Amino acid sequence: MGTTEDIAIGGLGARCDTLPPNFAELDLRFSLPTGSSIRTRGIVRYVLPDRFGVQFADLPEEARQALEEYTRKALGYVRRGGRVAKRLHVTLRSMTSAVGSEELAETVIISRNGGRLVCRARFKIGEELLLYWPEKHREAHVRVVFRQLCGTGELTDLGIAFLTDDQNFWGLELQE
Repeated sequence: MGTTEDIAIGGLGARCDTLPPNFAELDLRFSLPTGSSIRTRGIVRYVLPDRFGVQFADLPEEARQALEEYTRKALGYVRRGGRVAKRLHVTLRSMTSAVGSEELAETVIISRNGGRLVCRARFKIGEELLLYWPEKHREAHVRVVFRQLCGTGELTDLGIAFLTDDQNFWGLELQE
């Protein structure tokens, strides 16, 4: 038993007392606030100290339609593209702070439009950052679109969105 925190066509984030291991295959059954009940299989794609993310494996068409309807109503849009669980080390620097300090971070999920990462910094929603990927010597301007404390409160779970749409920053084949 657990509680979902975010949900999209591709998967969901959840909390429960006992976290499953990475890559575990799960049988999922959950209800949307709209009353639709969904049964599907999923694969655990990331595990944080107090939450985990699941990618849907066999989402039936009627469940896909119910999720699309729910996310359109709840979020005002349907997520723009595919996401991939990928751990990469990156650096973040605030574009608005006078102090030019850098903060190390690790990606959890990446997409063409941004990603989700974990760091120790307390960046705020709406804050613009410089994202630097040292392994590939790439940088991009991003905006924080989601923020949540995780674990013991030392770590912050951040959702970021690229400020420009015309690039494939991660250099991977990701769905549109």
